[in-house]
Amino acid sequence: MLPAARPAGDRTPEMMAHERVRIVLVDDPAAAFRLEEAARQALPGAECVQADNEGALCAAILDVSPDIVLYGLHCPVFDGVTALRLTRRLAPPALFLVVADRHDRDRAAACLWEGADDYLARRELARLEQVVIAARIRKRSQAPPDRRLLREPRPRVAADLREDLQRGLTQGQLRVHYHATVSFATGRIVGFEALLRWKHPRRGLLLPHHFVPAAEETGLIEPIGRWVMREACRFARVLSTDGGDAPAVSVNLSPLQFQRDDLADQVSAVLAETGVDARRLRFDVTESAILDDLGAASRKLDRLKSLGTAVDIDDFGTGYASLNCLRSLPIDAVKIDRSLIDRMASEPGEMAMVRSVVQVAARLGIASVAEGVRRQEDAVQLGRMGCQFAQGYFFSPPVHAHDARGLVARRWPSPLPSPRVERPAWDAEDDRGFLRDPQQLPSLLRLIDRLGS
Repeated sequence: MLPAARPAGDRTPEMMAHERVRIVLVDDPAAAFRLEEAARQALPGAECVQADNEGALCAAILDVSPDIVLYGLHCPVFDGVTALRLTRRLAPPALFLVVADRHDRDRAAACLWEGADDYLARRELARLEQVVIAARIRKRSQAPPDRRLLREPRPRVAADLREDLQRGLTQGQLRVHYHATVSFATGRIVGFEALLRWKHPRRGLLLPHHFVPAAEETGLIEPIGRWVMREACRFARVLSTDGGDAPAVSVNLSPLQFQRDDLADQVSAVLAETGVDARRLRFDVTESAILDDLGAASRKLDRLKSLGTAVDIDDFGTGYASLNCLRSLPIDAVKIDRSLIDRMASEPGEMAMVRSVVQVAARLGIASVAEGVRRQEDAVQLGRMGCQFAQGYFFSPPVHAHDARGLVARRWPSPLPSPRVERPAWDAEDDRGFLRDPQQLPSLLRLIDRLGS
């Protein structure tokens, strides 16, 4: 008797690897052609689409519903972790495979830690079929990928920095710099964001991404976070003694801090200890900290707000959360990530996304803050589209508390004068001119609808 036909949903990974697969190739344009050639040789009949930026990746995913996203770490426009999160958001079933060279080890490891399905070296692209089969088997069984590339780098880094971090906390090596937030309406500073720095005795001034992961793994993030909160409250109290409408000070909460059940109690204790008015304190919470459980996150945010503090969503746009989730959260402002601001002048899709965030926030009665504003033309454009506040090097870099206090009296022109630059090929004031290529419009509209639903 002939064997019964397999149901459509019971195809083996081996069978699927030989079918006509749809692949999105994300890399530098020159490198993407080499990836495509290798992919077609390893998987004959594969349908390949290239993308070299976030907007193109969004359009490709929505257009072809890929089976595989092949990310080459030569891509200069956006990192693999961002590409991975976008793929998981828009096409969860797709395999995300990283193509890594020897010198790309750390970046490839970061992608694997974030949940990439597998990696292979460029010289091993001929093995793509075997890698796809193995990744599909693991995905079906929910087994983790082979992490040979990692060799436990994060615990090793944590061990190297643990003693230095502990010493830095107790010996006063940590610093807080303050980054001004400016109102487009008045041109005045309305707040400061407290930013952690580490004056390492051998390595010099370190930014948070150099040591915060190690602090989180060793548990030092909690005492460091409380220390930053105290310093910010003390600075807010100093500002309040200068008279007038004192700027508020924002403190970043790490996901681990936000998960603590006693977070509101800790905040209440620090407010009592420093004697600052709770209305002078704000908290920045990232999308990733709230998306897993919106109900629990909403309750925690309510507790913080019951103390009199304000709460803002930080880095909005990096986690690809729906704009609609803003309706269910008790937040006061949405801070648009610097990556969107940085590219909106050159990418019409990014401009449309920023405009959408500003408009949705306005309808919900939520303030909008643009992060990472570095150019006058970006500041002018943001002000015209209705964004209320901004921070970035165009206004001021992060500075010490003493210098920040001196900035409060400064006033920038309002509205900002338009810079004298050549008019771009598309008119940012005219929605009809958003796209140089009208054929991109359906993909862009589907993306905006999905992010706004």
